Order: sequence, then structure tokens, then C-alpha cells
Amino acid sequence: MREWKFRAWDDVPNKDFPDTKPMMYDWDYVKTWSPQDWERSGVTIMQFTGLKDKNGVDIYEGDIVRDHILNIKTRKPAKVARIFEVYWDEKTASFWQRLVNDPSDQYRSGSNFAAEKNGEVIGNIHQNPELLAPLPPTS
Repeated sequence: MREWKFRAWDDVPNKDFPDTKPMMYDWDYVKTWSPQDWERSGVTIMQFTGLKDKNGVDIYEGDIVRDHILNIKTRKPAKVARIFEVYWDEKTASFWQRLVNDPSDQYRSGSNFAAEKNGEVIGNIHQNPELLAPLPPTS
């Protein structure tokens, strides 16, 4: 059975604490929220995909994953890395990952989902937007 977990990104400062910086809240904290907290403006809720990366780290929508392409002959990760953004697709009601350098190159969660095999979570779209910058072409 799939585990249901969420995390939340809150990018609106608390009016009672104006110096508050944007924060990522984990499931242990988010599950204590009231319905009003979940619907508050500035809060982005991200769902756990049910998958873990090669290091056992939970993968959530909004995560950025680095994956090393496998060398066909040696079946070991090559030096070329790909960067993917994990997202929820409403049309197919499933998690997908899109290649940062080529957003048309997308993979549905399952056998082609890079994060499960050789990938590792390296950040998320809220705290590490610089990771979404296209990589320089390899020669």
C-alpha cells in the first residue's frame, strides 16, 4: 500500500513574525495543520510520490533529481548527468519527471522514472530554482 505524505512550502511571511523567511515544512509538522492552514495563500503542498531515490530519500513533487545515464556496455552510471523536475500531471493523474534541458522529454513514474534507479534528490524547485537552469551542452 502506498504511503500518503505531504510537505509544504510557505513563502509568505507570518504577519505576527514579519522577519520570518520562506520555509519548507515536513510531514510531521504539516499533518498537524488545520484545514485553514492547508488553504492559506502562499502555501504550496507537495505530495510524496511513493518512491525513494538511490539513497533512500523520499521523492516529492517539486523535487529536482540528478540521474546518471547508464553506459550500455558496462551497465554502470556514465559521467553524463541529467537533471529532472518531478511534477504531478492532472491529465494522467500520475507523477512525471521532465528533463530540465528538454522539457518535452518526460517520463511517467514507473519503469522509466530515473529517480528510482540511479537518481538522487539534489534539491527542489522552491529552495533551489537555480538547478532548473539548462545545463551546458556536452561535447
